[in-house]
Amino acid sequence: MLRLLLIFSALAICFAITTPIFEKPDEETHFAYVRHVAQMGELPTLNGGESNPWKQEGGQPPLYYWLAASVAGRFDLSNFERQLEPNANPINDPYAPNNKNKLIITPEKRFPNHSGATLAAFCLRLFGLLPSWLSIYSSYRLARLFAEQARAQGWRLPDQLPIVAASLVAFNPMFAFINTSVSNDGLVIALSSLGLWLMGRCLTRWLWRDVILLGAVVGLASITKLSGVMLLPFAALAVLISVLRWRRATWPQTALKAAFMLGLPWLVIAGWWYVRNVVLYGDPTSTTAFAHVAGVRQISPGEALGEWQGFRWSYIALFGQVNIPAPSLTYPVFDLWLLVCALGLGWGLWQWRGAKWGWPTTPVVMLGLFGLHIVVVLLGILRWTMMTPASQGRLLFPAIASVSLLLALGWGAVCQSLRLRLALFVPSAVQLGLGVWMALWPIPTTYTPVLALGQPRQPCPELRFEPLLSLSCPTFTRPAPDRVQVHASAQAKATTGTNYLLTAKLSSGEQALGQITTYTGGGLLPSTQWRVGDRWSEVIEFRVPPTLTLPLQVAFSLNDQERSSLPIFHDAASLVAAEPIGKLEFGELFVRATPFQRGQPLHVTLTWRATAQPNKDYNVFMQLLDANGKIVAQRDGPPANGFLPTSRWLPPLVFDDVRTLNIPADLPAGEYRLVLGMYDLQSGARIGIQNSLGVWSPDAALLVMTFR
Repeated sequence: MLRLLLIFSALAICFAITTPIFEKPDEETHFAYVRHVAQMGELPTLNGGESNPWKQEGGQPPLYYWLAASVAGRFDLSNFERQLEPNANPINDPYAPNNKNKLIITPEKRFPNHSGATLAAFCLRLFGLLPSWLSIYSSYRLARLFAEQARAQGWRLPDQLPIVAASLVAFNPMFAFINTSVSNDGLVIALSSLGLWLMGRCLTRWLWRDVILLGAVVGLASITKLSGVMLLPFAALAVLISVLRWRRATWPQTALKAAFMLGLPWLVIAGWWYVRNVVLYGDPTSTTAFAHVAGVRQISPGEALGEWQGFRWSYIALFGQVNIPAPSLTYPVFDLWLLVCALGLGWGLWQWRGAKWGWPTTPVVMLGLFGLHIVVVLLGILRWTMMTPASQGRLLFPAIASVSLLLALGWGAVCQSLRLRLALFVPSAVQLGLGVWMALWPIPTTYTPVLALGQPRQPCPELRFEPLLSLSCPTFTRPAPDRVQVHASAQAKATTGTNYLLTAKLSSGEQALGQITTYTGGGLLPSTQWRVGDRWSEVIEFRVPPTLTLPLQVAFSLNDQERSSLPIFHDAASLVAAEPIGKLEFGELFVRATPFQRGQPLHVTLTWRATAQPNKDYNVFMQLLDANGKIVAQRDGPPANGFLPTSRWLPPLVFDDVRTLNIPADLPAGEYRLVLGMYDLQSGARIGIQNSLGVWSPDAALLVMTFR
């Protein structure tokens, strides 16, 4: 057991170190509650909670915050407000490329630079190890108690069942992640797990001290988090069953005395809190006031169940602000394992039917009680999700001891039937490996801006927001049919005390498709943290209609939140979703043009997409021909005005090449053809080009469009 706790502690500390302070769910609001108690010596309220830093958490029961305040009060917390500046565009989509941080990540939020409030928060993360150990130990003792009772009734169970159940708790990556956060979750999980173990003990023997202790533990859980009060009816049920089993002759008198022994500790410890809620909010649980601050909604049970996927994912591995996913294969494998465990549990119960079975057999009663507790907790989460966005798997952790016992029973039955004893610990080992990998790689890289070394490998158009920033080589990718990503290389030219906003606007012709405003570095490198010469990649993702087939353009601007925006740069690059109208050996061509009018310049945008890197430089020619093939207007020159010569094209480079033809005002009426192509700069020989049908042009000049 000691080894299990040590391994868990190492995993949990990794999560505490690699996740920036206040980037775990609601961590900053929980800490605001702690700071208020430490500094003011009083509990906050939900009155005007929207404008208070603790927000909805001001309605939480106080036990955790009293304990945490005794730790945090030893630190200088004056820099806390500085840590609360929000990210300009936090994104909750797990598969968005960036902006996973809810708040700006200051240097003090990164280990080992903590100071003041962030150092206090880090110490509270480590403080969370204590209740975690109690949760794991209680889960072990609960599974051991069940195994002893089941074997006494003739059930065949693996000898390692208790440690398997405990390891499923300890090595659940989200359990380690949540328990090392500034939150009351860890304490209520520990007290709930301890309460479930005590309920099991009450079912196996009759001692008054067990009843009193159970009442005290349920009272402590009830004054830690509202989910803790859900233990009370199950504690009463467990005590009643125990009275009927062990004191049947005097059960009416014993039941009344037991109710008093169970209820009195609960009333003394927690009753005042629920009376306070009635006085302040007219509701003993304060759920209505809590939901009003958190964000009220009213959805149907079916709609709430539609969020089941996120709930299921976040039970095992969905980190950060519930937006940093594990590898996508994790979730179907987890689902498959849950199904195997459920089938195994059913198979095991069928196999054990030959043993002593039915009422009042202790294992059956324990399974029924703990299973019912899981169902009621799930129903409570469903109801809460209908009131406010809350579909997170961590809300089931107060029942994690029961859940892990059932999973261990199901998996143990499968391994026993297949005689795969060594496979008992495979799920725990996989969970541990996943947790270590997530803590040491995806989580820290998500929160760390990646600075590039040196300059781009090829010359490319550059946009300068003097004297602060330059953007160069903007290109597009399409990671999904309904998404477009803009990629650009950025470089800081100066330091600044202002956090500027980078805005990208996506359009197609005259149609605006979207606008994203973000701090630079995908929210991780706001301009107040720039160092001169820093270079990084900007990736901005837009959602677009999957059926969109038109060329896309982007426009950038850099904005001061208090003053007017700096200059806007249009047509940095394009992504074309339609089929190209022409193909060369080393690239594809897309074309769009302004309306044709005599006496007016004809603006033609050539969008090139490199598919190979030629070893020569070629010039582009564009000609307007009359019906007899005579040239009436022509424009030659290298791609992008020489910024991107063809010898430097590196796939998958995509860029715009805007060209202008001066159309004579006295152009006679008739039909005119716009053609273009490329030729060797040294020999003048044209290179072959295909049209959209794959037909080679006989004169190596592609017909683009016809005018009248």
